[in-house]
Amino acid sequence: MSGFFYRLKPEDFRLRSKFGEIDNANVVDWPISYSDMEPYYTKAETEVGISGHAVEHKFSEPRSTKDFPYPPTAEHPIVKKIDQACNELNFRSLQTPRAVLPYADKGRRGCEYSGFCGSYGCSSGAKGSSRAALLNRAVVTGRCEIRPHAKVFHLETNQAGRVSAAHYFDKEDNKQKVTAGLFVVACHAIDTSRLLLLSTGPKHPEGLGNQHGQVGKNLVFSAGSTGSGDFVYSKLNKQDADLMKTRGPFVNRGLQDWYFIEDGRFDGKAKGGTIDFLLRHPNAISRASAQKWDDNDKLVWGKVLQDKLKLAMTETQTLRFEVFCDWLPTDDCFVSLDPKVKDKWGTPV
Repeated sequence: MSGFFYRLKPEDFRLRSKFGEIDNANVVDWPISYSDMEPYYTKAETEVGISGHAVEHKFSEPRSTKDFPYPPTAEHPIVKKIDQACNELNFRSLQTPRAVLPYADKGRRGCEYSGFCGSYGCSSGAKGSSRAALLNRAVVTGRCEIRPHAKVFHLETNQAGRVSAAHYFDKEDNKQKVTAGLFVVACHAIDTSRLLLLSTGPKHPEGLGNQHGQVGKNLVFSAGSTGSGDFVYSKLNKQDADLMKTRGPFVNRGLQDWYFIEDGRFDGKAKGGTIDFLLRHPNAISRASAQKWDDNDKLVWGKVLQDKLKLAMTETQTLRFEVFCDWLPTDDCFVSLDPKVKDKWGTPV
């Protein structure tokens, strides 16, 4: 994933109403709607710097702006073949919205198309991480201080039950404290839950915000799958083979034809998801590592491995696809504090 920046659909905020109850899953409607969130999507797209082109399709979400703030990044020649195949199959090919600047703006350089976007930090600052897109600009104002190597272990609450201080370990493992009138906890689902559960107080005996026992419950991630196909240069004409060797530009293509499914082979309506296309990662080590198995999941050695490496590294281009769909919330997927195991600072993991 290289800065994918898709919006939810209005129906995603009311999945229980649309699809009904699901056995052993805790699917509920959100207490807010897409229309409540839409202005914030628009603001985030502007502040972070989202590139792409909003294409109308049968499941496209309403927008208050016609398009994304920035045009799409440069595209790999393979997109022409994807678009052609989609047209022949009557699928709607979509340009992928990305948190990647196509040109210099907001004090950041534009994308340099190194090919190492996914799984790596961005050397140019074009990719819209919170550091590149938000924190750097905040620091420049002189009103924002970043304290690196700080491990927050407890949120202190006052007599009213509101957070009044954050306690943390600094780089030298000394305990420190910072007070404020407003705190934002953004430590991913797992560590956010852990910190809230650790932050007990007179008004929060079971953990901060846990008066209903739901902190850490119904943990969800992104479910999905992946697949790939190889373009063998020797089986292509020279022009196509040369185009396939292009490195750097994105495969800005995805599909949402099956975002919601109404098919007689399913028991009623079903929630699908999003398919995105991408080329194999240029990291030589990961590409080589993927060649060490044969079709029967046996390790290969010697000339067999050598031939596989040559084919993968010099004679083919691999087009991959990733499928992203919902992870159902259940009672069996949760975060809790371990009663025995502690981290190096002595707090429960």
